[in-house]
Amino acid sequence: MAELVSASKTVEKNAVRQGVAWNPAHVGDGFAEADALRTGQASSARVKLAGGGGLRLSENTVIR
Repeated sequence: MAELVSASKTVEKNAVRQGVAWNPAHVGDGFAEADALRTGQASSARVKLAGGGGLRLSENTVIR
């Protein structure tokens, strides 16, 4: 569904299959339905969507 294409400072992923744990996210990580991504203070990330387009996340953001 989506891929992390850039990450600056604190960017974490919560994969549904991993339960409630948040783990560091890395460029190239894929995201499936219901997975989540969050950025910390002074952090940012960009996500490329499989259907085209993308998202830019600024600091202190959570998406699922």
